[in-house]
Amino acid sequence: VTSMRTGKFRFSMRVWDVIRPEPSGDREQDVQRILLRINTALGRAVVEHQEQWFWQGRRFKHRPPGETAGPDGLPPTESFTAP
Repeated sequence: VTSMRTGKFRFSMRVWDVIRPEPSGDREQDVQRILLRINTALGRAVVEHQEQWFWQGRRFKHRPPGETAGPDGLPPTESFTAP
């Protein structure tokens, strides 16, 4: 679930995925499968609402070849595309 800002003191909630675990007997595999679904949903939220995310760390240390920074020194938002 994500909460996206839509205006001053206004937010929209979205459920990206509903996970109802069905244990397979292999706990490690079950946890990995659930984490993959959570990360996939979070990735979809970031791509769809990239203007609302702020990365505090240098998560992406390497930039795509040929990419040039904008006037603020940050990568252009046009470089972000949905998978």
